[in-house]
Amino acid sequence: MEQNILFPGFVSDEEKDKLYKKAAAFILPSLYEGFGIPLLEAMAHECPVISSFSSSLPEIGGEACLYFDPKNSNDLVEKMNSITTNKELVARLITLGKKRIELFSWEETGKNTLHILQSINE
Repeated sequence: MEQNILFPGFVSDEEKDKLYKKAAAFILPSLYEGFGIPLLEAMAHECPVISSFSSSLPEIGGEACLYFDPKNSNDLVEKMNSITTNKELVARLITLGKKRIELFSWEETGKNTLHILQSINE
């Protein structure tokens, strides 16, 4: 399996861009995530996303991800096969990902944070 999976350690932004472009998918098999920034980063690079259906990830990924049970390896394999065999699915996930990341801009985050801080003082 090691010949088919790359474990590069630290990569530069330039290398990361290349990896996203060449990847069949970005897979996040997390049991717990605080927010899910890696999903959005992959979507921003037009990389289809396969994510575990846990904690905040479905809320962040919305319909722009394929989800799997992180405790079921067969479910993950099924999703990986779907990505590698269904070009229409890949195109749909990329399109939905582009739309999804628009909901999480830094400008929007700043506005929401300001609103929360202002509501504390009210």
